[in-house]
Amino acid sequence: MIPVEYVSSNGIKLRTIFLDNGNWLKLFLKHRDLIRLSIIVNVLKLLVCRTSFLGYHQFVCPTCSKSMKVPHSCKSRFCPSCGKKATDTWIKNSFNTLPKTIWQHITFTMPSELWVFFWLNRYLMNRIPLIAATIVKDLALEKGFLPGIFLAIHTFGRDLKRNIHIHLSTTAGGLSLFNETWIGKAYFYHQSLKNTWKYHIISLLREEFKKGLLLLPPHLKHITSYTAFNSWTAQFYNTDWVVHLKKQSNNMKANVDYLGKYLKRPLSVKPVSNSTMAKPSPMSTSTIIPALLKLCRCLSWTLSPDSSAISPIKTSETFATTGSYPIDSAVNSYP
Repeated sequence: MIPVEYVSSNGIKLRTIFLDNGNWLKLFLKHRDLIRLSIIVNVLKLLVCRTSFLGYHQFVCPTCSKSMKVPHSCKSRFCPSCGKKATDTWIKNSFNTLPKTIWQHITFTMPSELWVFFWLNRYLMNRIPLIAATIVKDLALEKGFLPGIFLAIHTFGRDLKRNIHIHLSTTAGGLSLFNETWIGKAYFYHQSLKNTWKYHIISLLREEFKKGLLLLPPHLKHITSYTAFNSWTAQFYNTDWVVHLKKQSNNMKANVDYLGKYLKRPLSVKPVSNSTMAKPSPMSTSTIIPALLKLCRCLSWTLSPDSSAISPIKTSETFATTGSYPIDSAVNSYP
C-alpha cells in the first residue's frame, strides 16, 4: 500500500467528491466503455495531486532541524488547483506579451447537424482552429496588414451539451506588409466572415469524404457516393451560421481573461476552485453517479487523446537552498 499524505485545507475538494463513498470507482466500473484513457489519466492525477505518490520536497531548518514535506502537484488541467494556477500564469504572461491595442472577439459556430462528424472524426477538431485563423488572416492581408490572433476551440456550451465553436481574438489592425508601421482601425465584415467560414467547413467535410476517411453517423450510412454527400451538405449553404463579432475594444485584459479559462481549464463553463467550492448537500449514490458521468463526458470533449500519463519522479535529487529552508531532496514513496 502506497502511503498517501494530503495537504490539509479548508472546504470540500473536488477530489473528495470523487473519493467519497467510492463514487469514482463505481462510475468507472459501470461506464468503463464510455470513459476514454485520457479521462482516466487526468482523474487519477487529480486524486493523487499533492500526495506522496507524486513525490515531495523536504524542507529542513538548519537551526532547529524541523522538517516539512511539500508533496508535488499533478499539473493536470482537470485539477482545480493546478488548472487555476496554470490559467493565472498564462493570463499574466499573455498580458505582458500581446500588443496593447484594439482587439475584437469573434465567435465562429456551425449548425448542430455537423457536430457529430467531429465527434466521430476527432482529428478534424485540429483543423477547425486553423481554418478560423486563416480566414481572419487572409482578410487582413487583403487590407495590407498582419494581425495578431489567439484562439481556442470550445466543444460544449453553457448547458454542458456538445456545441463545437471557436473563440478567436484578433487585433483590429496590425503590422503593415510594406513597412514597420502599425495599421489601426481595421474592420472585418460580418457577411464575408460568415460566408467564408461556411464554405471552408463544408469543403473540409467533402474533402475527407472524397478521400474515404470520413466516418458517417448511423442515420447517414445510406450515403455511399460523393455526389450524394455533396447533395446532403449543400443544404447547409442555405442555413444561417452564427458568426458573432463583439464590439471592438482596447480592453485587452478582458480578452485574455476570457480565453484563459478555455485554454487552461476544461471545466470552463463555470470555473471551479477548491478554495471557493461550496460544501455539497448530502447526495445519494443514485444522484452522484449521473452527475460524475456528465462531468467526465464534459472532460472527454476537451482533452486531447494523447494526454500524458502520470509520470512520478523516480529518483532523488538534490536542490539548492531556498531562504532559511534548504530543500533536502525529492523523496518518493514507492514499493
